[in-house]
Amino acid sequence: MKAPKHKHSRYSLILMELMAAILFFSLASAICIQLFAKAHIMSRDASMESSAVIHVQTVAELMLADGAHISENLKKHYPKMTANGNAKSIYFNKDWDECGEKDAAYRLDIKESESSGLKKEAMTMVHIAENAELYKLEVDTHIPNRR
Repeated sequence: MKAPKHKHSRYSLILMELMAAILFFSLASAICIQLFAKAHIMSRDASMESSAVIHVQTVAELMLADGAHISENLKKHYPKMTANGNAKSIYFNKDWDECGEKDAAYRLDIKESESSGLKKEAMTMVHIAENAELYKLEVDTHIPNRR
């Protein structure tokens, strides 16, 4: 009995189809992995920016609550805050909990100035490792009985 002649070519055709399918799925999975990685980075950045906004706005609300005693009010809520003249800094770790300078991942800088009955507070949240500004807010507080 003779073996059929076309059996060998049929196997090579199946192998070619299988290799094409593997190549297609490899390319598709590489694209999907890149998309998922980009989505993860975007989600992390959005979460970081959202946390920065929340903390800066919290400090701004504390300032607006009692404009006459801003430093005392902040020190009460942020006991690890550092002050140097008209500049204050509050440090946060990677989980956005207040911490000391050596454990910090983020820093909230507060610069105070005063002019014509207004106390101006410029607040900037900074990502320390990247030296990148995450959020900035300026708050003006009226100082009563000053001219």
